[in-house]
Amino acid sequence: MPPYQKGQMLPELEAAIWDQPRSFVSEPIKLANGYIVVRVDEHYKAGLASFDEVENEIQNRMLQDRMPAAERAYLNKLRETAFLEIKPGYTDSGAVAGKDTKWMDPGELKPETVTKEELAKTRHKKLLKIIPVPGTTVDKTGTSSSR
Repeated sequence: MPPYQKGQMLPELEAAIWDQPRSFVSEPIKLANGYIVVRVDEHYKAGLASFDEVENEIQNRMLQDRMPAAERAYLNKLRETAFLEIKPGYTDSGAVAGKDTKWMDPGELKPETVTKEELAKTRHKKLLKIIPVPGTTVDKTGTSSSR
């Protein structure tokens, strides 16, 4: 229903819901042609509002100018660390300077090492060395301790 001023509603409805707070849902109210259930979406009191009632609105208006710049900086930070590839025909509307998002077909990617020789150069032989723990000795050799 549209907003009403006092005296514009049916007396039964006005008596049941006029002084109720926001988000109030009425019990079924009997009218001449049936029943109605009403919810109060907004309720404005006459006079100046208290600070507690308008604190959130004041905060929103103060941050309204700073929010878009801070949001864009945060999204740029996320895009710099993300893995993005944009296919041809699409436009990257939130592009970050210095970030290459050009599509590269995975089938055309070439491995970093191409030949066996290059691969062999990168591998290192690791030797397993046994280092005795200081303060321990071995008296006998060649016998098992499990017998």
